[in-house]
Amino acid sequence: MKRIIDRQLPSKASAELAKKTDVSAAMWNHVYHGRVKPSAEHLEHLCRLYPRYTLWLMTGQTAPDAGQTSPDIEQLEELKKAVNH
Repeated sequence: MKRIIDRQLPSKASAELAKKTDVSAAMWNHVYHGRVKPSAEHLEHLCRLYPRYTLWLMTGQTAPDAGQTSPDIEQLEELKKAVNH
């Protein structure tokens, strides 16, 4: 979950997530810093906001052919493109 937040909302992540969901910025901050375990509600919100990460969030697996990736794989692909240019 933290990887998605870091990748998609690098600054003021808690405030941005609060605007996009019905979860407070304080609660997102607690989840981000590991003070509170993410609930099903948190996962549902992230899956709705970032559907390409759903499989990875729920199982730790990816299926690139089906459009299911992870923040790490996306970052790796960006680095590969940068090196090849």
